[in-house]
Amino acid sequence: KWVTILGTQAQPYLILYFVFPDVSQQFLSQPMKYIKHVLAYAGEHSLLTVLRDSLGLITDLDVSTYITSAFNSLSVQFNLAGRGVNNLDLVMSVFFQYMATLQSKGVDLDLYTSIANVTRLAWDWQESSKPSDTVSSLAKDLILYPPGLLLTGGSLIENPNPSLIAKILKGFTPENMNAAFVDPRAAEYFTDANVSSLPYFGVKYTVEDLSERFPEAHHQWNLWLFFSC
Repeated sequence: KWVTILGTQAQPYLILYFVFPDVSQQFLSQPMKYIKHVLAYAGEHSLLTVLRDSLGLITDLDVSTYITSAFNSLSVQFNLAGRGVNNLDLVMSVFFQYMATLQSKGVDLDLYTSIANVTRLAWDWQESSKPSDTVSSLAKDLILYPPGLLLTGGSLIENPNPSLIAKILKGFTPENMNAAFVDPRAAEYFTDANVSSLPYFGVKYTVEDLSERFPEAHHQWNLWLFFSC
């Protein structure tokens, strides 16, 4: 779906939201750490530098993951520059072309190993937390990890699983995505017939099918992903 939301902040942004089957039992592999890294990476030829420096479509991006015992989700938030607000389909086209490239190249095992090593180093040298924070964290993790791995289960990559990462990457499709465009000027795009209001909060928004909102781009995204496999 494509959701347009009347924002309350000056910064317009675009959020792409994906949901995946539960991989919480694959905590020794930490597949979402790898995926988050390759999406948030800010080096040369990265998603960020292409969209921000080469095309001037965004000012920044943020990647968030959420893991539960029922499902996993990942969202990418693009803080839009003025040019990006007027070229939302181009922002998403660059994203899906980037995902097609990741799928085509496969999982970078050297990078995966490097992420595991950095994660281990950060875990070994982390600062001690407050006792109350430690208890709260352990209580939350008790339902996710066995007792013997309670301290490291959510942190370390001890059993790399590139095939699982490759499987998750295939889930980055337009059909598995909800996109939300949040803009303080969104009322300019609204008509009285299609505007809804969020109960209790009064936030105004509209909902459309993504394929109807961006028919040509939607078709092109699927072609890129199809031929990347």
